[in-house]
Amino acid sequence: MRTAPGRPSLHLTLPATSQAPLSVRPALREWLAELGMPREQSYDTVLAVNEAVSNVVDHAYRDASPPGEVTVSALSGTPRNGRGRVRVTISDSGRWRQAAPDPGNRGHGLKVIKSCTDTAEIESTDSGTQVSLISKTF
Repeated sequence: MRTAPGRPSLHLTLPATSQAPLSVRPALREWLAELGMPREQSYDTVLAVNEAVSNVVDHAYRDASPPGEVTVSALSGTPRNGRGRVRVTISDSGRWRQAAPDPGNRGHGLKVIKSCTDTAEIESTDSGTQVSLISKTF
């Protein structure tokens, strides 16, 4: 994916608290609208990013005081077919925690993320986790 000339990027760094998803959603929604992403499609992208940010809040810094940070970086681009596409990276410096054997009603976030995007990749190391999402073309 080539970066689209003249299109803005979005970069947010927030404390990984319950307020983080609430802050990311409107900023991302507005940025996607400026790019011309159709509203119905932007819902999928916002939902996927919300799930990834919520996972950071719930899992990356469990029992940390104060909590660490979550960073959301988004770039717009054009794939070879000339249509729009967005890459969003959500990163933290926390530790990946395996899901509980019986998560109850929880544990569906990664499935939601993957169903709302063309590509979702997770890279976890000792220094943090990075989730890279590529939206469906628009």
